[in-house]
Amino acid sequence: MKLSQFRISFQPSGKIYGFTGKVAQGAFLGLLKKEGDMTADVLHFGNKRRPYSLTPIKVATPSFFDVTSLNQELSTHLSHILENFHEKTILVSNREEHLLPPEIKTAYLTPQPVVEGTRIQMQFWTPVLFSSNARKARTDPYPHLDRLWGDLIKVWNLQSEDTIDAELTHSLLQQLSTPFFNFRSVRIKLGQIRVTGFIGKITFHVEDGTGLEYLLPLARLAGYFGIGGKKAMGFGRVHVQIQNEVKEDRRTKNSL
Repeated sequence: MKLSQFRISFQPSGKIYGFTGKVAQGAFLGLLKKEGDMTADVLHFGNKRRPYSLTPIKVATPSFFDVTSLNQELSTHLSHILENFHEKTILVSNREEHLLPPEIKTAYLTPQPVVEGTRIQMQFWTPVLFSSNARKARTDPYPHLDRLWGDLIKVWNLQSEDTIDAELTHSLLQQLSTPFFNFRSVRIKLGQIRVTGFIGKITFHVEDGTGLEYLLPLARLAGYFGIGGKKAMGFGRVHVQIQNEVKEDRRTKNSL
């Protein structure tokens, strides 16, 4: 799987109001729509999983947010837009802000062997949202591990030419132990509604690496793209650390 990540930066001219994940989504879609392209409309409407995710705006000097794209057409289009960043503006809290030089990188996620003893730590730093199996229009406050890995597999299979057997979820639950975890539920207000997600940390320990060639690329996908619902609004952001992994020939570069 190939993915591209874009850091979109600007010098804020005032305060940024509201949930900064939603503000980032609005700024991003507005940037695309200014180019007179239908890509923004296609990504914004419908119930299909979106091929991009966003981080909330990091309010600083300068401020920035990251866009991760799994769609080559979107990546190429956004890259072309940012080539002339000095001529572009984005709308943030009803203000036109001028873009600063972007940071762009491309990463390739490929199957690879995993050795016994490998540890994968995931730190969820924005709430993860899973729809409730019990009640419609509700979210589940619990981090069910089968849904965590299942969500990543679904994203992979929707965006990659090489697909992963959904049965891998069962193998992961049997061949990985969880020696450390610490979660808590959080309530988030989105306009007139409230949703419940979870944040926290979990460590996975590989007890048997047989048949788990997709484990490490799935873990890295989580770190780039996030997990769960509303990733296009900054939810489900994950910091991933992998220890004792087999070294790979990483093809990562700083620009498209």
